[in-house]
Amino acid sequence: SGTGASSRCVIFGISAGSFLVTRLEPLNLPTGRLLAGFTAALSCVGLFTLPLLSQLPVWMMDLLLDFSNQWWLLQGIELVLVGLVVALPATLMGTAFPLAARLAVTGERFTQSLGRLYAANTAGNIAGSFCAGALLIPAIGIENTIALASQIVAVVSALFCLALLTEPKRVRLQLAGGILVLPVLLFSVLPGWEQLMMNAGVYIYAGLYQRTARTNQMDIRAAVKLSGKTIYYKEGISATVSVRELHSGDRVLVINGKTDASSVSDMKTQRMMGHLPM
Repeated sequence: SGTGASSRCVIFGISAGSFLVTRLEPLNLPTGRLLAGFTAALSCVGLFTLPLLSQLPVWMMDLLLDFSNQWWLLQGIELVLVGLVVALPATLMGTAFPLAARLAVTGERFTQSLGRLYAANTAGNIAGSFCAGALLIPAIGIENTIALASQIVAVVSALFCLALLTEPKRVRLQLAGGILVLPVLLFSVLPGWEQLMMNAGVYIYAGLYQRTARTNQMDIRAAVKLSGKTIYYKEGISATVSVRELHSGDRVLVINGKTDASSVSDMKTQRMMGHLPM
């Protein structure tokens, strides 16, 4: 599944990031500079995943239509696509802990310093997951949550520049300012998500969209837009809910891309379910 592929890519990326730090060890590069540089790169790479994510429904639609009878090949290609989005940010995240450990674990109190760092890392992971899933996504949506996370990482990178680099203060301030401004500029110029496309349910309706595109001789994106106008859209912890208004004026309730209720053909079933308890 997509969730399993994402988890595998994240774990692989974090491992690869830790391995990358070990390969850089013989170069004797300043740890503070590496930490500031990798976190600055992470803030930008996180934003570049947004246009890739917006393309995934179209790519997955083509894959489902071409390889629906070749399950293993479909799973392999899906893993590659998820890796394009997840692997690089996860690798950059994986560099943070070993570099922070190199800075924090010094002197005779090795065990105590490492324990505190590990506790802080674990607490941060738990707090970040909770804030993103339970607070930010329901409040501002997935796209804006990713943008906000990238900006927070940029703030951390700027603090690393100010605190860890050995360059003159003026240079450190200029670097920190550039790191803070760059994610804002990127988010303002990168294309945003199309809510209809992100909730198109290509895993179910790929064939329908293809037939519509062929019948009307149009691009498959245009075929998706024929499915109606989004009049309500809300992203939550476990589902994305939207309401679409069809060209006929009827409305459909869509949950995670699948139509679950409507004012058209589903009305008899909905009325029956409402009367059964009575």
